[in-house]
Amino acid sequence: MSRSPPNRQALLLVCGLLLLLAGPSRSLPTPPRAPHLFLPRGGSSPPPPPLAPFSTPPPGSSAPPPHPVPLPPQPFTSDDLPPPTDPSVHPPPSNILPLLRLTYFLFFLSLGSLLPYLPVYYHSLSLPGAAIGRLGAINPFTTFLVSPLWGALADVTDKKGTIFLLNYVLSVVLRSLMPRFATRSTSALMANVLLMSVFNAPVKSLLDATCMALIPQGGYGRMRLWGQLGFGVGSSAMGLLLSDGPELQFKNVFAAHFVASLPTMAVSAYLLRVGSLERAPRRKAAPKSPAPAAPASSSGKFLAGLKHVFSTPAFLLVLFLTFSIGLASGVIENFASIRMREVGGSGRDISLSRAVSAAAGVPMFWHAGSLAERLGTPTVLVCALLAYAGRFFIYSKGTKPAYMLPAEAMRGATFALFWSTVTSYAYELSPAGLESTMLAFVNAMYGGLGQSTGALLGGNLQGKVGTEVMFRRFGWGCLSYAGIVALVFEGKSWLGYGRMDSIEKSSPTKKQ
Repeated sequence: MSRSPPNRQALLLVCGLLLLLAGPSRSLPTPPRAPHLFLPRGGSSPPPPPLAPFSTPPPGSSAPPPHPVPLPPQPFTSDDLPPPTDPSVHPPPSNILPLLRLTYFLFFLSLGSLLPYLPVYYHSLSLPGAAIGRLGAINPFTTFLVSPLWGALADVTDKKGTIFLLNYVLSVVLRSLMPRFATRSTSALMANVLLMSVFNAPVKSLLDATCMALIPQGGYGRMRLWGQLGFGVGSSAMGLLLSDGPELQFKNVFAAHFVASLPTMAVSAYLLRVGSLERAPRRKAAPKSPAPAAPASSSGKFLAGLKHVFSTPAFLLVLFLTFSIGLASGVIENFASIRMREVGGSGRDISLSRAVSAAAGVPMFWHAGSLAERLGTPTVLVCALLAYAGRFFIYSKGTKPAYMLPAEAMRGATFALFWSTVTSYAYELSPAGLESTMLAFVNAMYGGLGQSTGALLGGNLQGKVGTEVMFRRFGWGCLSYAGIVALVFEGKSWLGYGRMDSIEKSSPTKKQ
């Protein structure tokens, strides 16, 4: 008996579903938004412009029907011009969103394969707490100094992708050679870390700047969650290579870090070749207050960015609080794994803690945009400070590695909401052509000056009173500071913002 012919409609339906799931139309949803991401709760869009008046004919006349009186001509601005086209720039590929997700996943996987274990590696070299603090402060402090300069260079030359890929490759090579420098002397190790930090400083902010120009507005958190997943997978996998005899095992980890970085280089090189990492289109919207035009010269463009930043008091306040959160992060990132070792933890325990942190951060990154709109930027920053205080106390009181897992869960959730909020805030505020510079300022305050200060303060205090007491003291200090910040926002402050929502009103809108 012959077989019945296949159902063509069913086959077409299945093919259509597969194309819907994997095709270019699978873009991130753009939620309905207010004119600016950081309008206060209850804020609304500005009222529409009034209608033009009508001319009314006298009664009994046979005049034509009323018609609008022409309004006076409005001043012409450069925003009325269509965006310039450059035939030398290739259009982004249709599968740009999956490629960006893959880039974030692979990039943070390579970082997670080594960065969480560097303090443990320094500790395995029998270095004192002060020396570990100094080594941990080199990278963030160098980021604070050179990251804005790299960002300005990328904006002026319009070569974000080239600078990103070159700096990433050089930083990976220098980081992989760290054990060879450590066998010589501590000074040689510090020189290696310093040179690596110079090239590593701009890579995260350049990747974020390129990504935010290519994705739908409000989708940064949902894109960044792939980096959170990658970091968790990389740190969890590499933690299994560590044991109580870490000398040989750490050499394997450094080698594995280099191998894990190769896919990131390949995907980034492909995106650079097709033009997606260079001159990405920028989403435009009419600002509430005109942003300064970027000068053509390199120095003038950088100075214009500085002027724009320092003329916005609300953004300066956000930068200062970002520095404060970075300080707390610098303490934890450099000494949490050491604290786990002190209570009997192994590489498997550190691996599990990173997996818990990544799992907690993924859903928070997904909902970060809507939560930031509901809570407001100041509330997000205060909640981040309170969460760091809780983490300090958990690390201090924990007597087993398993007792510290709630602190790692808080880490993932808190960082996801905080970083998504401040990154989107800085990008929305940035003048056209200065996106990398503005994001570099945020990265410099958090991952630069903040974390370097935290590493130095934590290292000095840990060498005097021990890790347990150090975490407890930082916990009380962070809790007190969070209370002061909340009172400043809620009351009639000398900063002139009034209540917590008022900081939103002073932020100019860049895009919708």
